[in-house]
Amino acid sequence: MSHEARTQRDIYRTVYGLPFGAANPGTEGGIDWLNHYMMVDKEREHPFRPGQKGFSRFFLIVDDNKLECPAALLPDALHGSDLARYQFKHW
Repeated sequence: MSHEARTQRDIYRTVYGLPFGAANPGTEGGIDWLNHYMMVDKEREHPFRPGQKGFSRFFLIVDDNKLECPAALLPDALHGSDLARYQFKHW
């Protein structure tokens, strides 16, 4: 995130558990970079679901036994891909 947005970074860190660090968005990184790669193009075909629309450049690949999202109320109890999926779902 922007090096000038300390309050926003603190909110993302404490409320959502997303550990954003300061970055100069004019060079590389920051929330603009993340939004660009997570943007879904509903006109292009999904790369992992033939015949469906929804192209994106950002994926979390998990084992088959992790397809269902975990039923946890707080991110403190989650780790690895379960934590990442919780964070993105609640972002």
